[in-house]
Amino acid sequence: MDAVPGGVVFLSFLVFSDLLAQANAWREAAIRADRTYRRLTTAPFGSPGEALELFAEYAVATAVTPPIPGLVHQRRESRIRRAWEATESVETAASTGTTSD
Repeated sequence: MDAVPGGVVFLSFLVFSDLLAQANAWREAAIRADRTYRRLTTAPFGSPGEALELFAEYAVATAVTPPIPGLVHQRRESRIRRAWEATESVETAASTGTTSD
């Protein structure tokens, strides 16, 4: 009977450590995505190779990140939508030469 509680603790630790690893991966992906976005919006690209390098960074960041659970996405869907809309309006203003000020 003593092995059951130890086994439960061990399995709980495995689940918890996996969740910690996923949370860390999401944080690192957010940092990489933000850095990539900032480089995309501020850096002039002197060659196609520079743009390709930036795309490769983004591809790697998204490929190694675990999927976001559906419940988390549903809870933050409106926030995500607002962020995309704000990004699109900034990009539109930049391409037309207008500002929202």
